[in-house]
Amino acid sequence: MNTIIRTYNLLILIIAVSAFGMSGCAMAVPNSLTIAAQGKSTFSIVIPQSAPPSVQAAAQELQKDIEIATKARLPILLDNVTVAGNFISLGATVQAAKAQISAEKIADEGFCIVTKNKNIYIIGPDTKSGEYTKDGGTSNGTANGVYTFLEDYLDVRWLMPGDLGRDVPAKSTFSVPEINRTEAPRFVNRREPYIQNGKTVVRQWEARQKLGFSFNIVHWHNWTQVVKPEYYAEHPDWFAMINGKRQKPNPRADYKIESTNPEVVRLFADTAIAALKKNPEINTYSISPSDGGGWSESPESKAFYDQTPTRKLSVTPLVLKFYNDVAKIVGQEYPQGKLAGYIYAAYLYPPSKGGITLPDNFYPVIAPSINYGFKLYRDDVQQDFAQLMTGWSKVTPHLFYYDLPNWITPSSGILTPTTPDLLNIIFKSLVKNNVKGVYIYGLDAWSNAAMPNYVLAKMMWNPELDAHQLQQEWLQRAYGSQAGAAMNDLYNNLDIWFKDYFRNFQEDKSASYKLTDETLKNLYTPHYAELEQLFLKAENQPMTKVQQQRLQLIADNLSLLQWTLRTKKMLPENYQSPLTKTEEQIVTILQQPNPGYELFPGMLGRVRALQKAQMPQP
Repeated sequence: MNTIIRTYNLLILIIAVSAFGMSGCAMAVPNSLTIAAQGKSTFSIVIPQSAPPSVQAAAQELQKDIEIATKARLPILLDNVTVAGNFISLGATVQAAKAQISAEKIADEGFCIVTKNKNIYIIGPDTKSGEYTKDGGTSNGTANGVYTFLEDYLDVRWLMPGDLGRDVPAKSTFSVPEINRTEAPRFVNRREPYIQNGKTVVRQWEARQKLGFSFNIVHWHNWTQVVKPEYYAEHPDWFAMINGKRQKPNPRADYKIESTNPEVVRLFADTAIAALKKNPEINTYSISPSDGGGWSESPESKAFYDQTPTRKLSVTPLVLKFYNDVAKIVGQEYPQGKLAGYIYAAYLYPPSKGGITLPDNFYPVIAPSINYGFKLYRDDVQQDFAQLMTGWSKVTPHLFYYDLPNWITPSSGILTPTTPDLLNIIFKSLVKNNVKGVYIYGLDAWSNAAMPNYVLAKMMWNPELDAHQLQQEWLQRAYGSQAGAAMNDLYNNLDIWFKDYFRNFQEDKSASYKLTDETLKNLYTPHYAELEQLFLKAENQPMTKVQQQRLQLIADNLSLLQWTLRTKKMLPENYQSPLTKTEEQIVTILQQPNPGYELFPGMLGRVRALQKAQMPQP
């Protein structure tokens, strides 16, 4: 595995060097540099006096990881002092300017790493606090370069948030070859929501995985926020007609509007223009329909009804008309304004008669709901997915992507596969169809989903990576070579079981991203004993203390799964194994402290509810 990783890093280096002519970096000096040896170093870390927080955080991580690996602590200096000895310059320092190294020609969020005159320069476009790129995002280019430098040259990995996730191999000598590489993300928007993103340690993990966005695309269901319920009294004709009557909207629920009404179109255009003028950093304004059904049945709307390939209702022509009508006004009255909206659900399939048009100031976000929650395992869904992506990419250069392909809720107290085949299919399609940005759900239960979250983040930065290799590497780094190999067997089997279930189990036709009793009974129960044996084989392999701590989190989740299956009478009441826990022990597991983020979000409440449900009724 190490050979694979070294070969991959060398390939990336070769590709970066070949593309170097487009950057603002200087040419490199053909000499290797020794940064630290035998616990000592002549190097310092230099940052600008006005370094943004992203650069300051990256400098601290660089200092920490070098010290962990080599026991040499490099001082962090501001660029206005005289630096004795060699240095690693981060960002737009005085030293970088003297060496004629700048970020001028580097794309937002990109970076260059270059060695020159026995020093190392890492630089990229950096937005300061409160500043934005021209497209309403931020750029942490220098920090992205630092984290890449640590991964590719010091062999650092951040497997999960916090210190437990940091993996830094010891080195008696830390040397780097001549470096001359420039890199930028393939996607201008890389977001992985639902991973406890508000927690500080999770935000740090996201930064180290180079997640972020230089292009801010705002996408949400926005009809009910613009055409508000109180407008019904004076404008009932703005609302959907159902069974021949204009429906009074329910303020506590999604509802549809009469999107063909010129006054409604005008209201959306005016609202969008006002919002974009007031806050240009939002960059795009969402005009997506509200979620769910309830489409207007007025003659004006029904004239744009269509059918999907399976003869279900499609309102794609109706929604496209609305998108075009609003965008036309915005384009005429506020030419710099950009709009966004979903291609999704009842308006996912292109019109059956063709004629797709999308204006240049509109940025569609395709949300292929047909493959949410493991459904892409199915051959027919894979075929539909490929056709949808190709079809929509042909009509717009602005396609963005939204998905939850291997997401399940709740995610605590179970194990789920990384689904490497599905991720490879998706990211290959995103590249092929020139998708600009991605918004793909991660899983909130880090105690069992760190690997899927990690693999997803890595592919968001570089979609050419292989999810199988990323899974294998993560497991090896997390648990050691022998336990990692055993856990790879476990996850490969889990992937096969999920694939078979979602392709072949007809009794649960609704199987998707919601964890149901049907899923527990018919997917987890038949395979639980084998899953446990595969885990115990891994647990018996040699590991370091930190690796054992990481693996214990998986053990805890399997104990929770076993307890749930026993309590729901899906396993024999007398089922016993090394992972069997009493109710009291289960509660203790769930209440164990963990700084920074929740290990089992929502699980304690579900256990309490299940306990209550099993109590004799009075």
